[in-house]
Amino acid sequence: MVKKVKKIKKKYDPRDRWRARYNKEHKVWLASRKMAYLYWFKYLQWAELDEKRTVDWTKYEGWGGSNYILGTKFDDFWKENFLDLFSIKNIGDIPRYPLSTTKPKIDAMRYSLKIYEARHIGSSWDIAIHFKKNEKRTYFLDFFGKIDENLDLDNRLERTAKDQRVKYSSWEFQDNKIIKANKDDKNKMDTNYEAYLNKLGKKDVCSQVSRYMRQSKKILDNVCNGVFP
Repeated sequence: MVKKVKKIKKKYDPRDRWRARYNKEHKVWLASRKMAYLYWFKYLQWAELDEKRTVDWTKYEGWGGSNYILGTKFDDFWKENFLDLFSIKNIGDIPRYPLSTTKPKIDAMRYSLKIYEARHIGSSWDIAIHFKKNEKRTYFLDFFGKIDENLDLDNRLERTAKDQRVKYSSWEFQDNKIIKANKDDKNKMDTNYEAYLNKLGKKDVCSQVSRYMRQSKKILDNVCNGVFP
């Protein structure tokens, strides 16, 4: 007798953009995952709240207008409007309000929005530290591992350079070793190189945060004209 093997149901992965697109209740399809429309809604709210931006509401007929969007939760907005605004009968059809891409990068949308919402925190480094403390989904941001909020990297680098009497710009590295350092003092060489790597790590983190900030502002500009992302 052949033993029947129980089929293991594949665990839902929120990063899988091809799942959760068919609505069985209404027998319709979504051209993109629901999460993409959630972020469209949130970006639209922020764009409307921004005094320096003007939303062209003629591009959003059927959405309910400014007061409705600002005063409504997304779940309520979705239940009332998704069939008319975003659903399609067949795969390949174009919804009333399509995204500008068929493969939206939802993680990037989310993190760009989170960075934008934390813009009042301070510098890019301060935002990164705040983000790491409050963000649970870290699978996407590899550079989180470079953030150490208890380490003053600038001061540490300055002290190391002073002790060695060399300038950061004059350091030369080959095979992970410092060339312009006292080769007889291994501790000083290791300290210098570690500080150098920390400096690069901090620079990379700040660069990533700045990139997400620029992306969020670009999306906000697009949303004002009815385009997402």
